[in-house]
Amino acid sequence: MPLSYEVWGQVRTIHFITLRKSLSPDPDIQIYQLGVQMRIDKWLSAVNVVKRRTISTDMLKSGVVFVNGMKAKASKNISVGDKVTIEYLKGAKHYEVLQIPKTKSIPKSQKEEFVKEL
Repeated sequence: MPLSYEVWGQVRTIHFITLRKSLSPDPDIQIYQLGVQMRIDKWLSAVNVVKRRTISTDMLKSGVVFVNGMKAKASKNISVGDKVTIEYLKGAKHYEVLQIPKTKSIPKSQKEEFVKEL
């Protein structure tokens, strides 16, 4: 049975073809997180890692953003559990995706619910 959810006003349906290991021990949450994805450029700006989406797109074009150790393009989809690395001039910052936001942006006070800095 497919699962439907809403992201930014669009209804999307997940078909349970590929399984992803969830970080949560609760099987209901694991099913909910299954297949939920977002473009990396949108995610970086939505969870307040960078200020604007154009900055995240420029960073991706420059090749300083890596997802699970591989160089990412702006169209790369990320999901819960992925590791994101941004290489700045002063050093690299590592992040882990905890949740995919359902809105265009989140309040800065809720950032810890969506991303964990490693």
